[in-house]
Amino acid sequence: MRLKSNSRLLRDLAFGTAALLTVALVAATLIERVAGSGVAFAAIYHSPWMIALWAVTAGCGAAYVVVRRRGLSVPAVCLHVALLVILAGAAVTFLSGKQGKLTLSEGESPASGFTLDEGGWEPLPFSIALDHTEIEYYPCTPTPMDYASVVMVSDADGKTASHRLSMNNILDIQGYRFYQTSMGDGSSTLSVSYDPWGIGVTYGGYLLLFVSMAAFFFSRRSRSSRLSRKVAAVVLLLFVPVCASAGPTPVPQTIPRPLAARLGKVNVCWGGRVMPLQTMARDFCLKVNGSDSYRGLSPEQVVAGWLFYYDSWKNEPFIKVEGEEAARLLSIGDSRFASIKDFYSNRGYKLECAVAADLADRKLRDTDSRVALVTMACTGAAFDIFPIRGDGYDAPVRWLSFADRPPSDIPEEDYIFITTILDRLSREIAGRQWKNADDEITRLREFQSRMAPVGSLPSGRRLEAELLYNRVGSPLWPGVILLMAGIAGFIFRGKRRWVFIGVASGLSLWMSGILGLRWYVGGHIPLSNGYETMLLMGWLSVVLALLFLTRKGGGVAGYAALTVGGLSLMVAMMGRGASTVSHLMPVLSSPLLSIHVLLVMVAYSLMAIIAILSVANLLRPERATSQPELLLYPAVFLLAAGIFVGAVWANQSWGRYWGWDPKETWALVTLLVYAFPLHADSFPMFRKKRTLDIYLMLAFLSVLMTYFGVNYLLSGLHSYA
Repeated sequence: MRLKSNSRLLRDLAFGTAALLTVALVAATLIERVAGSGVAFAAIYHSPWMIALWAVTAGCGAAYVVVRRRGLSVPAVCLHVALLVILAGAAVTFLSGKQGKLTLSEGESPASGFTLDEGGWEPLPFSIALDHTEIEYYPCTPTPMDYASVVMVSDADGKTASHRLSMNNILDIQGYRFYQTSMGDGSSTLSVSYDPWGIGVTYGGYLLLFVSMAAFFFSRRSRSSRLSRKVAAVVLLLFVPVCASAGPTPVPQTIPRPLAARLGKVNVCWGGRVMPLQTMARDFCLKVNGSDSYRGLSPEQVVAGWLFYYDSWKNEPFIKVEGEEAARLLSIGDSRFASIKDFYSNRGYKLECAVAADLADRKLRDTDSRVALVTMACTGAAFDIFPIRGDGYDAPVRWLSFADRPPSDIPEEDYIFITTILDRLSREIAGRQWKNADDEITRLREFQSRMAPVGSLPSGRRLEAELLYNRVGSPLWPGVILLMAGIAGFIFRGKRRWVFIGVASGLSLWMSGILGLRWYVGGHIPLSNGYETMLLMGWLSVVLALLFLTRKGGGVAGYAALTVGGLSLMVAMMGRGASTVSHLMPVLSSPLLSIHVLLVMVAYSLMAIIAILSVANLLRPERATSQPELLLYPAVFLLAAGIFVGAVWANQSWGRYWGWDPKETWALVTLLVYAFPLHADSFPMFRKKRTLDIYLMLAFLSVLMTYFGVNYLLSGLHSYA
């Protein structure tokens, strides 16, 4: 009796303090948003009471596991031990680790220490000096692909060695780890971390955690475990490849569609990447007008119209206007679009004073930037189409636009070509000499091939792949079909399941092709921004739908997965402004990025399916047949694995595996929220079907906050709204 009483007390203390931790973490992100990071760290993250709360939670949790060890499987015990080891590693790092910054400059004396983050000076057992810096660029672009520093390290015996460190390629000397952080003109700033014990303990905890979670799937004989194994198998397979119409007014003048398509194959440097002009035109239309076409015209025809037929386009209500202030200044009433002429009066640019007076008005600034893009298109400044090689072998290629003056030291024939091609092309288009205009476009493409370094321009196959992606890559119609299929599945439960299997099979193949095209065009796995991760979530949901629909009794879960896939693609449609393929930032060029994002997105997909199943049960309690709790274990375990893979990646990139960034914090909050119902043996309330459904429905709010709320309401390294 006494043992049972002690067990109940330990349970209440362990889970009660864990709940307090969750609330404190939520409060910390809100305080950081209002008062700044310094206040949040001092008041909560690094405060004595927060450290004590972590210690009490860990101690009570460990004691409760010991008391209940006979009722737990070996993997379950090992899993809880792994969490304690990870916390112990974090404590060791916090108490004994040292982090700081070191700035080196070429030609200066070697440094013998670094500045600590909390202030003070930490000596090094060796000296380090900067020899030179290197910047590696994406081929034929001014976009950096990697930053590197070559340093000379001299030990106490006077021996000197040269070392090279770069993004995701750290330098480890005698336990001191150096990370490339930033770079200036002849200088390099490195992050320094000294944590010889904490990292080893923490990584040991990570390894034990992964092994325990894998063993958990194969140790239990419950329905949850069997389904979890199937979900785990699907996840492992995923790692194998690690209508517009014309209005009542006449359509503005432009070039014929076939000629525009030819123009769309000209290379242009836009957004730091070399791409076909068609992609640049599509991105231009999305950013300025909010649509990838205008009045039945292709994107190439739109930009060609602005470049060659300005008088016909200047009165077109093409520019999207956001915010009441901009609409008031332009006197356009309730209209959401304005012409370029609407922005100017006899006194000049109408938004100039308002933008300068209120830099915080995002909608006003966005409208102003759209006007700037249209102005660049009209003058030719938007079209960086002339590649000019730099002086050095490793120097990036410069791209000049129609409005730029070419350097005087290039060959005379090239100088003449650059300065006259626009006039010649305009003259042929004005005279409707389409064949001659096509010949000029051909000469322009030949000029690009001759001037750019060999192999630096997109190959013909890659260019055609990007043009194909631009035509078929919209997530709109797959999203609509998935959403309708999911809703129909709930209405016609159990009837003609083969139809839904066919829809899921066809769309999974289609979306695999779209993601594959985007991967091939961009040269990296498409997981680098919000648009791409929503595409991934849609695809994962369709794959999960196939898994459920082909399983006896999994129809409801399959329909929920189809609904989640449709919603994911519709959300991706909302962010089409970020749909253009772009180069990865240097820090993202790590294979751990793909593993981290894939694990987390599978977990979020499962949690979304769980929420929909719970809502279905609550709406129709008399026919509640779905069991969303069966997906809890794979969802929680995959999220935990994703979080800790992300921690390893962060340690490789920034020298710390946890920094209390808002998205990191909210991911941990989500993990804690979903971990509570896993302990139904300790909390009888989670054995009640209705109570569990309500909890799982509300728990999804933490996922929405983690993915969307952090992006739009908070700020941090992971924000990509």
